[in-house]
Amino acid sequence: LVEALREDAGKMGKVRVELEEARERLAEAKDRSAAKEKEMGFELGQLKKKVENLSKANEELEDRAQKKQQQAAELELKLSETTGLVEELQNQIHGTQSVEAVESEKQAITQELH
Repeated sequence: LVEALREDAGKMGKVRVELEEARERLAEAKDRSAAKEKEMGFELGQLKKKVENLSKANEELEDRAQKKQQQAAELELKLSETTGLVEELQNQIHGTQSVEAVESEKQAITQELH
């Protein structure tokens, strides 16, 4: 009976050692898990900041693009107005040249008659 008790005590001692080792491994695993979770949280924070910065940059670029489109439309309108003025001036010049040609011809005829 004493021998059986010694054997059981020895087995219990081994079980306690294994249990203690398992507890240590569990604590180490929890520590690693917490460290990994902290690291992941930091990386997540960094990614959120990056997304926020990229979103702001994208909004700024869209605003700039919209302003450039508006400027282009304004320039196109000014070009159209300028083209109209140029055509009007060309017509006036052509009309003036025609009047000058008629006047010149009139003078030539008048001189011939005299």
